[in-house]
Order: sequence, then structure tokens, then C-alpha cells
Amino acid sequence: LYPDAQGGLAARADQEASPIEKYDILLGHKQGELTADERNRTHEEASNHDLRRSLDQDWAAAAIFFAEPSPFKITVPDGKVLSFGAGDIKALLIRFVHMHSKADEGVETRSLGGTCHLDGDSFRHSLESRTLSPGIWNELKNDPCFKVNAAAFHLALTNLIGLRAESFILDPVTDQDLTYFPVRGFKSEVLGIPLSDSNAHQDMQIKTTVTYVLPSPPTAAKGSTSLATNTYTYHLEIDEAGEIISGTWNDEPSAPQLIWIQNRPRFTSDDAALEKLYTMSVSLPSRMAMRDFSAINTGFAAMPVRDSEALVVNKKYRLELNGDAPRGADGLKTFLQTAFRSLGAVSIYRNTFADEETFSSIEVEFHKPTTFNSVKQAIHAHSNGRSEVSRILR
Repeated sequence: LYPDAQGGLAARADQEASPIEKYDILLGHKQGELTADERNRTHEEASNHDLRRSLDQDWAAAAIFFAEPSPFKITVPDGKVLSFGAGDIKALLIRFVHMHSKADEGVETRSLGGTCHLDGDSFRHSLESRTLSPGIWNELKNDPCFKVNAAAFHLALTNLIGLRAESFILDPVTDQDLTYFPVRGFKSEVLGIPLSDSNAHQDMQIKTTVTYVLPSPPTAAKGSTSLATNTYTYHLEIDEAGEIISGTWNDEPSAPQLIWIQNRPRFTSDDAALEKLYTMSVSLPSRMAMRDFSAINTGFAAMPVRDSEALVVNKKYRLELNGDAPRGADGLKTFLQTAFRSLGAVSIYRNTFADEETFSSIEVEFHKPTTFNSVKQAIHAHSNGRSEVSRILR
């Protein structure tokens, strides 16, 4: 993350050129127009902090939307070789989200909670079309600051993270400041024995630990991720049909302050260079990462499959695995054949095996409908958690 107070994307950190300076050079801007704009932005927004959309928020959104980039070098038309680090690509993607997260560009946001100078209208309206119990609805609309309700928080975790494998942005603690972190996962357990009333409703005390991602400094290496956790306890009221109808926090000051979701902005023609940079940075094996790609046609570079995406039947995908996976082609093929038995017929192309520094990759073809999540779960279960799918490339 490039803090605005230190110059934003125009800050050079430990490099010869900042991310926005490199982007200016790539685009052939002789006067550094984007660099000048970035310096003006950080100066203006530093004096109007309460009126701006925080880059912290854009960082959290970009961390959800985009895969981890790899560093690489590229030769620009004037012959200069530019080195783009993972931090450079991330910084430009954060700027992209910042520039394009507007309603008139098709971006919709939903929020629940916030400090008292914010309201929860957008999230409240999004809930009106859904099935919510009167208990939860009354608690939401009667709260003058529209805090994050315990039941709504639990449902966001179980539905978005648990069922759909989709992250959201979280401010983990109620205080006067808003902070933004992408949620990585959660673990819930029931404390004690559920209590029942005369209406066959149950009161369950829940303990949930949420893991979220912290921002890394601009010079952090690819894949270096810092995580933090917060633990919450709360009561959920369950009706006779097993539906959650209400929720209360055990310790309200320690409750989360904000949940935020939005859809990903679209790359436009003005962002073609950035889209190409990102495509290259997520499509190249690590052993090729520092090559000169000036003469390579990247028009058909592979793109990563999103976690919730369905895989196309009879289409080849490149599967990347890390952890304790077999390193040889034959061993990996045998390992995958066993792991994928529950997914039906699968073709595994051992001649496409690649052994990188941190992962192994091989091409596979699924002949029955499946999803990225099903593939991940099959590998995780077969290896007892010792091997994981890092990504699948189209």
C-alpha cells in the first residue's frame, strides 16, 4: 500500500521510479502527466480527508478482485526496459479501482454499519428484497447508527464466504475510525448447550474467529501475506424451521463496525495497457518472470479462473498447486487421478508438467461439470490439507 501522506503512487519507495512514473513511461507520456495528476490528487485529498474515498478501501477491494501478480520486465517502444514488481502492479490496480468505482460506471456498492456520519441505507435497501425475519429487520432499521447486526454478520460470513467463496470488506472493531480489510475466512463454534423457549425457538451462543488480510509495504515479495484475526461472541435466535431470526452481541464495543461489498469495475479502452500488464503478471510461470517480453504476443495470455466460477466441460485448464504435492509429472498425474475420482472423467496431460520454485503445474480437462471450488476441495481432502490449488488458468 502506498500511503497518500507519502505521495501515493508517485512515491518511489526503494525503487528508481514509482509505479505511476513507470506507467507514464509505458504509455509514452513525455511530461509525466499521470504522475503530476497523482501528486495533485494526494495533495488535494490530504486536505479534504473526510470527503474522499480512502485508498485503503480501494486496496481492500482490489485485493478481492485481482489475483496475486508476479514481477516481470518489459521493453517499451523507446527501448527502455521497465521492471514492474508485484507492488507496482498492485498499486496501479488500486488506482484503477479508485478511478472507476462510480455508480455511473456500473459499480454498485452495499454496506452495513459504519460510524455515525455514515448510514446503512444502501445495504438496508439491498436487504428489502430478501427474506429476513421481522426480528432482524426491526433491529436493523431501529438502530440510529445502523450498526452491524450479529445475525446479519453471521449470515454474511456463512453465505458469502462459506457458500459462495466470495470475500467482503470488513472493519473489524467499532471505533471512531473506519478501516478496511478483505476477509480471508472464518471459523464458528457453538458454545454450551442451546436453550429453547416455549415457541420451540433456540438461543445459541456462537464464537466466531474471522481472519482478514493486512496491507503489505510496496517492496513486499510476491505472495507475502500478513493476516490478522478477531474473535466475536454473540447470541443467535433460531426458529423452529432452523432459520436465524435475531442476533445480539455479547460485547457490542468489540463488534465489527462495517461490512462492505461492491462489484468489480470493468477495464475500459483507456485501461488497455494496465489490463495487459495485469494479464501478463498473472499468466507467467515464475521461471519466466524476469524475461524481456517486448517481442511476445500476449493477446491470448491466460487469465485466472475466479473461485466461484464454473469450469467449461472438455476445455483445457492449467492447474497450479503448492504445498506437499508430488513434484514429478508421473507422480502428480497419479495424485490428481485419485483426487479427482469424485469429479468424474478427467484428462491429465503429463507432457505439460512444469516444476517451478514454489508450485507445480499441469494441464487438465474436466469432462463433467464442476467448479473451481470443487477442484480445490478435492485436492485439499485427498492431501489432508498438505497441498492446495493456488489457481487455475484458462
